[in-house]
Amino acid sequence: MTIQQICQLSEEVRTGELLEAVFIDQVVKDPDSKEADADFVLRATYPTVPLRRLVELMAQKLSGEHPKGTVVIRGDYGSGKSHALLALYHVASLGLEAQSWLDEWNVHGRFPEHIRVALVQLVSENPDTFWELLFERAGRPELNAQIRNYPTREQWADLASDTPTLLIIDELELWFRQLDNGRPKDRTQAGLQNLLEAANRPDVPLAVALSVYGRQPRLMEIINRTQPPSWDVGTAEDRQQIVRHRLISHIVEAKAQQVVARYIQTYQNVRSEFPLLAARLADLEREMAACYPLHPAFLKQAFQVYAAAPHHESTRGIIYLCANLLRRHAAQRDLILTGDLDIRDENVASDLRKLDPDLVSNAHEDLSQRCQDIDHAEGILGTVLLHSFSPADAAGATLEDVLVGNLRPGLNINELRSEMDRVRGESWFMDEVEERFVVTKEVVLLKRIEQQARALLQKPEGKEKAAEEIRETLRDYISPELVFLYPEDPLPEALAGASLKYVLSLEPITETKAEELLRSRDNTVVLIAPKPALRGRLTHDRETLLRAARLLVCESLLSRRTHRQSDVRGYKRRFEREFKQGLEGYYGHWMRLSRTNELGADPEYVIRKIGCALSVDVIIGAISRENDVEVVKGGLQKLLRYSGVGAPRGVEAAGQTVGQLRRELRSHPGLPMLVDAVQLSEALQSMVQDSHPSTGAVVSVGKALYGYDDRPLPSLNDDWRVWLKAYAPEPPAPQDVKHAVRQTLADAGRSGMAVQRVKAEVLDELDVPAQDVLRALAELVNEREAVLEQNGDRPSTGRCGELVEPSGQRFPADGDLTSNAIADTALIWLVDYAPPDDRQARQRLIQLVRDAEPEGIALGDLKSHLAVEGLEEGAVRRGLERLLQRREVLAGEEPSLIHDVSLLADDTVIKLSVGPPPPPPGTEPFTLPLGPYRLLDQFLRDLRARLREKARIQSARFQVSPMEEAPDPLFGRDEELAGLARVTAQHELTCVFTHPVSKTAFLAITENLIGQLEQIEGVLVSVEVSGDVPR
Repeated sequence: MTIQQICQLSEEVRTGELLEAVFIDQVVKDPDSKEADADFVLRATYPTVPLRRLVELMAQKLSGEHPKGTVVIRGDYGSGKSHALLALYHVASLGLEAQSWLDEWNVHGRFPEHIRVALVQLVSENPDTFWELLFERAGRPELNAQIRNYPTREQWADLASDTPTLLIIDELELWFRQLDNGRPKDRTQAGLQNLLEAANRPDVPLAVALSVYGRQPRLMEIINRTQPPSWDVGTAEDRQQIVRHRLISHIVEAKAQQVVARYIQTYQNVRSEFPLLAARLADLEREMAACYPLHPAFLKQAFQVYAAAPHHESTRGIIYLCANLLRRHAAQRDLILTGDLDIRDENVASDLRKLDPDLVSNAHEDLSQRCQDIDHAEGILGTVLLHSFSPADAAGATLEDVLVGNLRPGLNINELRSEMDRVRGESWFMDEVEERFVVTKEVVLLKRIEQQARALLQKPEGKEKAAEEIRETLRDYISPELVFLYPEDPLPEALAGASLKYVLSLEPITETKAEELLRSRDNTVVLIAPKPALRGRLTHDRETLLRAARLLVCESLLSRRTHRQSDVRGYKRRFEREFKQGLEGYYGHWMRLSRTNELGADPEYVIRKIGCALSVDVIIGAISRENDVEVVKGGLQKLLRYSGVGAPRGVEAAGQTVGQLRRELRSHPGLPMLVDAVQLSEALQSMVQDSHPSTGAVVSVGKALYGYDDRPLPSLNDDWRVWLKAYAPEPPAPQDVKHAVRQTLADAGRSGMAVQRVKAEVLDELDVPAQDVLRALAELVNEREAVLEQNGDRPSTGRCGELVEPSGQRFPADGDLTSNAIADTALIWLVDYAPPDDRQARQRLIQLVRDAEPEGIALGDLKSHLAVEGLEEGAVRRGLERLLQRREVLAGEEPSLIHDVSLLADDTVIKLSVGPPPPPPGTEPFTLPLGPYRLLDQFLRDLRARLREKARIQSARFQVSPMEEAPDPLFGRDEELAGLARVTAQHELTCVFTHPVSKTAFLAITENLIGQLEQIEGVLVSVEVSGDVPR
């Protein structure tokens, strides 16, 4: 059913000819006016309580039933004061003819059959005095001539002396306010006081009805002296009935009740959404029936805002608004709700502009430009708008207000709530203040920022800007130059620097992926991953992008220097806080890679997730806690163990320098991470105090070894070398033992001494362990104070840890010596008495003799060969003597007792001591052509580089020729001959060696020849070398 099927609209509504503003003076000025039409006026009048009392009291006074003759009607503009006075005028004027109206409305009051009624509208008529028109319209103009200054009490009483008289004075207060101070106001006050006193005389049938606002103290003081009854028509409890009476001429109550019941059932079904309304459904049902076809929530709010608005029209404005709504919706609606205030209807918008044109304009802009595609947007905005007209402390609609203002039977409340959320989000002029929605005077800055942020994300370039804001903010949390965003940034290469590098993953990653990323990087990469709560990539996350976009919009608004800069800055601070809180909420975990096995084996890793915040200080704190002294010691032990395993104890290769350890910790993924120098220092300090060979350390600081006593390490130096104690140099020998050993060797002189004998002599002198003596011997050798030789029955180790063949060992030439490597049969000398090292000489002697078999080689030729190779004569002599002593070679055909080389002649043939030599190892011939060269230094460099180390040179052919235009070094240049013939000069030197020579010997020979040619300018040199090399 519709309103039109239930109600008959009043003639005022149907025709649109509403009795709007009442001009009460028209009743006497224009007989054809609506105001003069008593039937029309009374039909349009609902006898409210104030009007009933007004009529009853005036009738009683004029009938002599009541002594009080003055009534004051109060109310604001448009509240119905003039209408009430006009209705009083017609009821009093009609006399018995008005009885039917009085009986219909059960108004108890009967005016005398013959009375005099005079009224005046002081503002529109603006007389000099208020009494002149009253006397004239009461039919007693002669009284004006009797007045000297103002009417006396008796003159007012005389007005009603022949006929009961009713005086109606409208707009007294506004007229009084515009009077000049002094005599005009004084006269008026005196005249009014006399009038009211005369009307209060029981014996005078004079009644006065006044309308005032009650805001002029001077006037109200006069009025209140007689304490007249006063009624405010603007606050009458039955104002709603006035509206219904004016708008509806007939209603079928049963049908109206059916509609009301449907709405009550709808509210009952969703009572959880309406906690306030649900608590009073029974009362609401009665109110809805009484107010039908207008919802009481709408009427209540309308009265509130119209009564509070400046220059409002109160009841009159509500009647006009409701009349427009009924004309538009009666044929379609079953009930007028607040949501029917569609401001796209100009009639509705025009009515509401009287309350606040700016709010209406702003709501209209939102509705037409931003919410046009949202269902029920007009009703939602209309409801919020009406509630926004309320005073500031009560302005705004609750969510319940909005839902009640728009919910009809059959409408899904969830859909309505959804549309409300959309309107709230899209509207620029709707704000939420303390859980109330209001239409605002200015754009809701928050809404504008929000909508522009969402619009920004609709464009690819805007979305990328927001993503870049996320990236920059993440980098700023740590350090922009040290942060890599995975998987968008190229990751740092291995050994890309000593500083920690932070890989911040933009998406959650598995432990397997984390291990894959970290094991191929150096140990300075810190991988931070977001929590699993993040779905997908952070730079694709809608909410995070929106937070970033809000910041970008704020920055754009600030750059435009709008008048709301302070507000924008406040929102920017808020959005920055929310943005960062969102980012921080997603992070995170430090994905810690730990190596679980030793270096040298295929690495095995485990990933541990360690919670940490998005802060460089927090991350470094977590790294420091995870890599405490014990953890760093474990990493150092792995590195030192890897260096020491397989290396002779105490050699440099068995340990690492502090700088190397620092670099190794940074290069091996999964080892402890260093965030500062203190970690390494504290770990090494602890290790040098640890006596266990597998976990303790020894550090060499110059010649001092730390780790064998309680001395703490001084401040670290990267050049210091560190060993695990199991692989470290031995502890230093006691100085007294070392001194005794040194003295014993000095006494032995050039003869040297066997180690066993040294031990015996020193132990006889000192009561110390034998091992102290051996350590003293090793130290003297390693410190280059002594030389030790021992036979080669077992391999020794060279200076760099390489094995030396068992042809005899000599220290320190063969590297550092450890005490446990010293044989009792070894010989030792102080360095000043030590014989020359003859091992190379012996090897070359054997080789030359072997090459000369079976004939052998003369001693003189041996000396020549070895001299050319640069071997020391003393070493050659000692080597040959030792070979003769061991009978590895013979001087002559038979073994000889002569071992002193100085006693042998140069033509003495040296042979191997046993039969035919073993077949030489497999060889292959070679020929090396080189040249010609103009630069002799380059010739020597290339010859040295291209000739193999173990080559045996059998022959060499050198060629020397002059360069073009240069004279021949032997013949010079014959110009006459040059004119007769083409002259070519070339000199050749061919060497065929009686015994193959080594590379060293051949280079010495060649350098000597080249040295002679350097004295000659302009020659070219070439050579062809032949011989053989091992396969």
